[in-house]
Amino acid sequence: MASGSSIVGAARWLRDAASWRAFLGHTMLYTSSSVVARFVSGQPLSQVLMQGWCAGVARQVGMNIEAQGLERLQTAGACVLVANHLSALDIPAIGSQLAIDYRWVAKSTLFKMPFLGWHLWASGHIPVDRRKAGNLERMQAMVRDVFETGGAVLFFAEGTRSRDGALQMFKNGAFATAVTEGVPVMPIVVDGTQRLLTKGSIRFPRGVDTRIRLRVLPAVEAPADGEFDARVDALRDQVRTTMVAALDDMRGEPGAAEKPWR
Repeated sequence: MASGSSIVGAARWLRDAASWRAFLGHTMLYTSSSVVARFVSGQPLSQVLMQGWCAGVARQVGMNIEAQGLERLQTAGACVLVANHLSALDIPAIGSQLAIDYRWVAKSTLFKMPFLGWHLWASGHIPVDRRKAGNLERMQAMVRDVFETGGAVLFFAEGTRSRDGALQMFKNGAFATAVTEGVPVMPIVVDGTQRLLTKGSIRFPRGVDTRIRLRVLPAVEAPADGEFDARVDALRDQVRTTMVAALDDMRGEPGAAEKPWR
């Protein structure tokens, strides 16, 4: 006779398998449509489909997204968007809310993944691989093309997902881009995705708080004067300070932004 724990374990395995099956089916459908749209009508329709994919994933996972400050994006124009990174679910959580012309800057390895990588390519998102000679120059050229059409470029400021929900130190790339191109930085703070899918896990928890809070903060202008590296550092630190304050407020405790979430 199977033990209670074995039955519970089997039920969880079946539930997770069903969740991933639905996710993969949804991704395959939107990826196929996105690739066809890229060849038929170009990137704009693929971007619409990308937002539809994000919204669909958010619904499947059961996200209850509470977004504030989205109106700031409607008049932002060319800018660098920077977000904190808690979970792989940050992409659908944020992407489902951004009804603007924008591109992700993402690790090139993601573009090599079946379906998701094709989706990213079709929608015109920007791969980066710091190990390859000339890649950063190609990335910067793609970023400049986006800015010239009034679009935005989105970076995860920490460069990788947080393992424990605490805000990590920021990389310089997004801020060097803003200083180089003379565009403002608009911070986006997200919280709650770490409860649904933690780094290193493939399980979608049930019975947890599914509320995801997202807040778009006022733009921070890139410094126009001074030595380049000092301007990048000043912009990075100013943006991080505003994001720490916002995340502290969202979590309801001073200092909470830089503490593990559990």
